[in-house]
Amino acid sequence: MERSYPYYLVKKLKIQDVAKAHQDEDLHNMVVKLNESCEGRGRIVIRWSGIPMENMVMAEADTQDLCRTLLKEFLNEMEKRGYL
Repeated sequence: MERSYPYYLVKKLKIQDVAKAHQDEDLHNMVVKLNESCEGRGRIVIRWSGIPMENMVMAEADTQDLCRTLLKEFLNEMEKRGYL
């Protein structure tokens, strides 16, 4: 059974190179570490699409602050890697 969280944020992303971002193992590992760091209190979920504006990232957590933090860290990493 999947856990549901009371707070969530969804953001559409315009990714420059979706295929490259989707296959970026370092990015994947960063998401895994982010999720593990929440210790069951939240997570990041990415919905990849071949259409640039249809990519989405969702942060869900037990607090709004944790949602914002997860989303911010993920977006910062995407920007740092040149995907946004």
